[in-house]
Amino acid sequence: MSLISLCKQLEDPRIDRKKEHSLEVIVYIALCAVICGSESWNEIERFGICKFDFFKRRFPDLVKIPSHDTFNRFFSLLKPGYFELVFRDWVSELCGKYEGVVAIDGKMLRGASKCSKDNPFGKKGFKLHMVSAWAVSNGISMGQVKVDDKSNEITAIPSLIKSLDLQDCIVTIDAIACQTDIAEVIIENNADYILALKANQKNRLMDVERWLDEMDGVPDFITFLKFSHEPAL
Repeated sequence: MSLISLCKQLEDPRIDRKKEHSLEVIVYIALCAVICGSESWNEIERFGICKFDFFKRRFPDLVKIPSHDTFNRFFSLLKPGYFELVFRDWVSELCGKYEGVVAIDGKMLRGASKCSKDNPFGKKGFKLHMVSAWAVSNGISMGQVKVDDKSNEITAIPSLIKSLDLQDCIVTIDAIACQTDIAEVIIENNADYILALKANQKNRLMDVERWLDEMDGVPDFITFLKFSHEPAL
């Protein structure tokens, strides 16, 4: 599926009388710009202007590049979940079935803001916490979900896992996800997992240490790693 074909799958959320640029033009230029490193609506507009001849060859009726305000308004109307679903299908078709290590991790996004009528320049102290799944071998993000304000990664991770095709993959997550429920969700998705275990789960760690002590020799598949947080001299 081509990128233009992806754009045509989307439903235009705008009113007909306010359409100066087609949906395909707006989405195609925006995706190309972001893939090439653009990080704001202004940068997307400048990218489009610099590559006008390139986009003109793909859209012969193109007269001018949409303004940064047009990009902003359009994507503010487009439902993120719906767009991500279509985009994820395109990436899956482009890359094929992925079988490898999938690293799931949560990050707090710097510079994020949430604007409203009461806070046109963004809510003070707003924090955007996302959990993403990274296909290590392909170097692409397979998907991401927002962590609810009154929740944490433990509740967001199962939702992300259920939305992905992880069959025959190895899922790695840090110690916060060392939970029975999360392990069960991964198994239900026909995947394997490597979950970090630290002292924040004291009883479980003691059980594992006791199990290892009782073993007659350590199997080859077990490797002990020691980490030090002391500064190097």
